[in-house]
Amino acid sequence: DHKVLADTLFDLKEWRGVVSHLPNFQGVDTLHIANRLIDINFGWLIGSEISYFNNLDASVAYRLIEAKDGGVVAAHLSKFQDLNHTDVAYSLIKSGQGKHVLDHLFNFKEVDHSEILKRILDLGKDDPIYKTSLRWAEYLPKLKNLDNQAIHKLIQEIPFNEIEPVFKNFHDLDISVAQILVLKLSTEQLIKHLGVFKKKDYSAIAEMLIEKGEAKIVVRYIYSFEGVNHNELAHKIINKGEAAVVADNVIHFNDLDLSVARVLVDKGYRRSLGYPDHFQAHIQSAVIAMYLDVKDKSKSEEIAKNFSSYTLPGLKDVDVSVAYSLIESYCASGVIECLNAFRLEDHFEIAKKVIEADKAEYVA
Repeated sequence: DHKVLADTLFDLKEWRGVVSHLPNFQGVDTLHIANRLIDINFGWLIGSEISYFNNLDASVAYRLIEAKDGGVVAAHLSKFQDLNHTDVAYSLIKSGQGKHVLDHLFNFKEVDHSEILKRILDLGKDDPIYKTSLRWAEYLPKLKNLDNQAIHKLIQEIPFNEIEPVFKNFHDLDISVAQILVLKLSTEQLIKHLGVFKKKDYSAIAEMLIEKGEAKIVVRYIYSFEGVNHNELAHKIINKGEAAVVADNVIHFNDLDLSVARVLVDKGYRRSLGYPDHFQAHIQSAVIAMYLDVKDKSKSEEIAKNFSSYTLPGLKDVDVSVAYSLIESYCASGVIECLNAFRLEDHFEIAKKVIEADKAEYVA
């Protein structure tokens, strides 16, 4: 009788031989063999010869989990009959074997990945070594459709450097996640990962960072905040009492309005208006006029010359009043050299003004 022989060999501690040659034991119930292996704490052998075992049921699965051999169940879920995959996953996690769930997550059908992650992290409160020993960079890409609560727990409880390599795989994260990361990460780190958030929230994220006192860094990386209104951002920074940040970084902004220009002049940052092309197109001439409006004659001439040499060549459709101001500041040559910066219909009037200033040689 093969069943009697198998049991006898087990009693003689020759269970390895039985398992290795199980197909030779005709008529032996493999479920019986599985239970005998679990009885002697050798349940893991079932996994090594899983193809030989048939009709494994839920009772064997839960016995293996209880014996800390849950890896066999997770790796070979399809071999066990009538198993509720969610219950098995939760049982593995509760017994400290959540790693097996993550290792073989694709075997678990119709389980809630968010709940899986939250339960593993909750277990880690009592066993922090267990939680931090998991290979998060490997496991996170397997977890799909995580809800905000699960992501909150993840970034609050796991060191960011462990999840950073795969954090870019997330998309359209809620603004509440950014609120946590603003406090947890350096500003540069957060900006590096802006792409995981919804673009409609970029402005709010920028504002959070400004409130944190990181206006300089926000402005330095302003083009990472795609779609953010630069003018509104400049006003927020100014209202925060950091007009100097805007003044020192005007070249990073686009489409600033006249009120920004006026505030910068009022606060003593007239020099920042020397980049009129970073203001709204229809006010650039007004910005230039404010920039050139310096009472000290010696400084006025120096500013006008620098402007006509370095800034004017890159401008278009500048108002004729700017040309007149430059001519009055002894920069007629600069105006003529950059005549294309002014509207074509104004060229004749500009030439007349140059001649009237006794600088006819420049016209010739």
